[in-house]
Amino acid sequence: MKKLIICSVITALSVSAFAQPGTKPAYKPATKTPVPAIKTVPQVQLKNISDSIGYVFGVNIGNFYKQAGIKKINTAIISKAIKDFWGDSARIMSPADADNFLNSAISRIKAAETKRKQVLQIQNKIITDAKNPAFALKGANDTMSYAIGISIANFFKQFGIKDINTNTAEYAISDILIKKKQLISDENANALMNAYISKLQAEKSEKVIQEGEAYLALNKTRPEVKVTESGLQYEILKDTTGPKPAPTDTVTVHYMGTFINGSSFDNSYSRGAPTSFPLNGVIKGWTEGLQLMSPGSKFKFFIPYTLAYGPTDFMSIPGGSMLIFEVELLEIKKAEVKKTE
Repeated sequence: MKKLIICSVITALSVSAFAQPGTKPAYKPATKTPVPAIKTVPQVQLKNISDSIGYVFGVNIGNFYKQAGIKKINTAIISKAIKDFWGDSARIMSPADADNFLNSAISRIKAAETKRKQVLQIQNKIITDAKNPAFALKGANDTMSYAIGISIANFFKQFGIKDINTNTAEYAISDILIKKKQLISDENANALMNAYISKLQAEKSEKVIQEGEAYLALNKTRPEVKVTESGLQYEILKDTTGPKPAPTDTVTVHYMGTFINGSSFDNSYSRGAPTSFPLNGVIKGWTEGLQLMSPGSKFKFFIPYTLAYGPTDFMSIPGGSMLIFEVELLEIKKAEVKKTE
């Protein structure tokens, strides 16, 4: 700062140095080189060389500290400090203290400005990314293509496929669409996919199957539980006498289905209405078990996964699940016998 001030004053005044504290500087105006005319503004009138020098001095100071990041200062106090330095008034701060303070202040301002710019860059990046994502849907075809990708991903995710090489998949799609020779035939592709999905499903169902088999092994030791040749287990909660349905009959029942942990997955009671269906149109465990019942009876069935939905996931029922049903038979509707002519 001191060098800048001295250079400015030398340029404007042609003096060699400042006076010592407590004395007034002596100077002589330049007589050989005319002072260039400086435009004035309505608020400031540069009436003489002293006014012009003062303005040039202020311009230099303003530019210097503007570059340092100081955007707002009290010019009246600057004026007082200059007068104190050049005049007889007692100075509040020594030149060394002033330099130290200014350097510290400028360092803090620069650090704060750097931090502000970093925050601004992050904010701008977030805004830019939101407005201009790296991958944008530019038209109806792009939107449709993206929708197809979602559909494919969701389909295979249901089978436990969580990671595929999308570049290879894209290559295969392109081969099909442009009718290029495929690396794998349709037949082999289907066989490979089915085998892979079956493998994943078997791995997923293994624990569920083991838990179900352990439950059935313990459950059949109870004296009230009966076991059929197929492996179906049942417990009679309420017994009645009367006709029993045939596999071709339609039955009306109330029921509640639960997993071995007691959580319910289906319940006609909660829906407030019984259900009717052909007896040969349901899982094997139901087809077999309901033929043991008469209207008004209530049984509890413990159905192995082999007589239920098998090793594959079915809606909310995990593959390999052993299921428990409480079933109340309400009505039997005999199948109509077609007459032959």
